[in-house]
Amino acid sequence: MVNSSVFWWVLIGAGLINWLIRITPVLVAQWIKFPAGVIRFLHFVPLSMMSAILLQNLVSVTQQRLVVDWLGVMAVLPAVIIGYWRNSLTWTVFVGVLMMMLLRLL
Repeated sequence: MVNSSVFWWVLIGAGLINWLIRITPVLVAQWIKFPAGVIRFLHFVPLSMMSAILLQNLVSVTQQRLVVDWLGVMAVLPAVIIGYWRNSLTWTVFVGVLMMMLLRLL
C-alpha cells in the first residue's frame, strides 16, 4: 500500500511535468519568428492529426482484410460537413455525437 502523502506528491509531480512538457513549446514558440514555409506547414498539422485519428477509428485490418466501420462513417460525414460549414469545434463534436447516438438507436 502506498502512503497517502507519497501518492499525492507523485500525482502533483507527474501533473506538473506533463504540464511543463506540453506548455513550454507553446510559450517558446510565441517568441520565435518562424519562416513562412514553416508556418504554412504548421497550418496542416491539425488537419493531418484529425485525419489520422479518424482513419484509425473508421478503418481496421483483421485477418488480412480491411474492415470499415460504416456506422462511424455515417456519423462522421455530417460532422465533417457541419465542421466545414460552421467552422466550430463545438458544433462538429455535437453533431458527431448526436449522429452516432441516433444511428446506434436505429
